[in-house]
Amino acid sequence: MSRNFHLVNLTPTQGQQIDMRARISHIGSMPLSLPASTSLKLLPFPPHPNPLRPLPTALAQTRTALVTGSRGSVIVPVPSFCSLHLEGSTKSISVEPLSAALSQTGVGAVPPKPNTTEEAPPVKVRLQVENSGLKTQRAQWGLTRALLANAVHGVTEGHSLVLRLVGVGYRAAVEADPFPAPDAIEQAILQVSGGSAPSSSSSSTSTPATAATSISGSNWLNRDQVELYRQLVASEDGGSQAGSGKDTKKVPQRLNLRLGYSHPIVMPVPRGIECATPAPNRIVLRGNDKAAVGLFASQIRRWRRPEPYKGKGIFVGDETIRLKTAKNK
Repeated sequence: MSRNFHLVNLTPTQGQQIDMRARISHIGSMPLSLPASTSLKLLPFPPHPNPLRPLPTALAQTRTALVTGSRGSVIVPVPSFCSLHLEGSTKSISVEPLSAALSQTGVGAVPPKPNTTEEAPPVKVRLQVENSGLKTQRAQWGLTRALLANAVHGVTEGHSLVLRLVGVGYRAAVEADPFPAPDAIEQAILQVSGGSAPSSSSSSTSTPATAATSISGSNWLNRDQVELYRQLVASEDGGSQAGSGKDTKKVPQRLNLRLGYSHPIVMPVPRGIECATPAPNRIVLRGNDKAAVGLFASQIRRWRRPEPYKGKGIFVGDETIRLKTAKNK
């Protein structure tokens, strides 16, 4: 069987248009809207999600984007080949040291509002890559833009998930954690600081010599990285309000689940996540980091995955399951 292949001659203009369309990330090229109450800073070192372990190779060539809003701060990794540009201007968001970034807004602090009574319009920011012809850069282009958009939404409005407990006797309750344990970031900070707890009053300035050198005996890259996470922990844990004398430190909580086992299931609520039970069979999770909220929801769901015969289990959001018909012998 013979096949006839027809070649279509394209003019240079048509060929360039087709090539350009193939090299544009539709999600990555969309402008990112930053409200007036939100700030975006680029730091010259990569983020470290778990300082008790070595830095993943995927994050070695990245920088830290610190998104701060009215609800707090979120850290987003930005690849080194990505750059942020203000729409309608030749200016770009440049990388600045931690001391300069914290001197303007601070971690977890609300950016200063303009003196005018009218609300300032949001700033449009576009994300660009060095070579859009590379598949890896196009993939990171859209992913980074989506992560930044989730961070902006998280620090302004927050992310929430509702979990439904379906089953006889399935109950959930939030209670104070009498034995709170430090997480990986707290343990790594305590190892570097010699056992002193993170404090919001610690100095945020560091000399270039200490910022550039790595910390021996730990997985931290430099002192600025430690200081950033120390202030994040202090802002999420809360503290005393200046001038009011009131202690607003958050009490560690845990989630007590009754899911048909012979023993209750106790899960500590991670830092940065608010957990509430408006009904015994309903759990509401809320936080600034969308990935952290979804991860904690998946950990809760793991104890009772929805089963297809009776429809019992823990359902996340609008999750549904198709019931199966039992085989009758």
